[in-house]
Amino acid sequence: MKADTSVKWFHSDMAAAPVLRGQAGALIEILDATLVNGFDVRVINSLVVADGVATATISAGHAYLQHAVIALSGATPAELNDEWRIKSVAGNTFSFDCDLPDGTATGTITVKMAPAGWAKVFAGANKAVYQSTDLAGTQLFLRVDDAGTTNVDVRGYEQMFDVDTGTGMFPASATTSNWPKHNSSSGGSTPSPWSLIGDRRLFHYAPAWHTSAQWAGKAAIYRFGDAISYLDGDAYHCIIASMQAPAASNYPSAGLSTFYGLFGAAGGCWLARGAGQSGGVIDQGHRSAVEHAGGTGTGESGRLLPIDGKMHYSPVFITDGRGTAVPLRGQVPGYYIAHEQSPVALPNFGIERISERLLMRVRVGSTTDTGSFVERRFVAFDIEGPWR
Repeated sequence: MKADTSVKWFHSDMAAAPVLRGQAGALIEILDATLVNGFDVRVINSLVVADGVATATISAGHAYLQHAVIALSGATPAELNDEWRIKSVAGNTFSFDCDLPDGTATGTITVKMAPAGWAKVFAGANKAVYQSTDLAGTQLFLRVDDAGTTNVDVRGYEQMFDVDTGTGMFPASATTSNWPKHNSSSGGSTPSPWSLIGDRRLFHYAPAWHTSAQWAGKAAIYRFGDAISYLDGDAYHCIIASMQAPAASNYPSAGLSTFYGLFGAAGGCWLARGAGQSGGVIDQGHRSAVEHAGGTGTGESGRLLPIDGKMHYSPVFITDGRGTAVPLRGQVPGYYIAHEQSPVALPNFGIERISERLLMRVRVGSTTDTGSFVERRFVAFDIEGPWR
């Protein structure tokens, strides 16, 4: 049976991945590659389907990863020209489940990392506007102004008419809304680790943008797109999560909660409109299941170690406004935060199956962490899906 390919995942350690750096246009390069175009194009020398499994051979070798989603083109039979999730990798081959008849494909067959399935609808000098291609979603717009070296101005819009003109902007013009890419304009050519995970309606952007010793290699979490709304007929459940204060003057600390994408005074998350479907932008908070269970909020203050030696994760919800007496609007797709710290140091971008979900860990951290604890805080993304 063909595996679900709705969720795509990428990170900076992948072959031919774009480089996040403190230079104009760097984030747009990443968004173009991961959302719209794909990357790492290679020619397949042979592609054989046998007993429900297709095996591709690239004589020159490849660096595609298990569980990644790739896109094929140029093959006969034409049914192979689709997206596929890699089941296994061995040497210069990779395989995927394929429900086509046994046989050897012909043609000049190319493969690449499949994009998440968004459209770049407008473009300008270091500017871009992206839109979901999923007709079942809100299809609201993300405008990206990537002219700076450290920060990228990001805004949601209900309508866009060109790269600079739109209506229904969120957050409002008086609010700074940044996605950081590097903390130093003078050292901006140095690559920063990053990951991006998304489907056709929402994506998470996780840059490890700060270079100081305590935060280097630890990501902060941002996102744009449609939440999973609990409200039938909700046409404005599109969210944007960003940092309000400039990245160069604010650390991605647990105090600000930006590592977890759970925002405080210097960070924010906005819905396009409230649950009533009228009026202006809703400034709202993310909440974790730990908080709703009466725990410590984001789980970032207590240095808990799991009794069974395993990591345990909870989903993140959105509320219809900021504060304690506001209703839950829905859930953030594909995103989980850890209740505890790992009892051992774990590598970033590690993949593990927990409770039937295939999760990719991304390392985070905080200003309050010291010593070994700095290496042991994680969030996780469902990289297998489907999210909806």
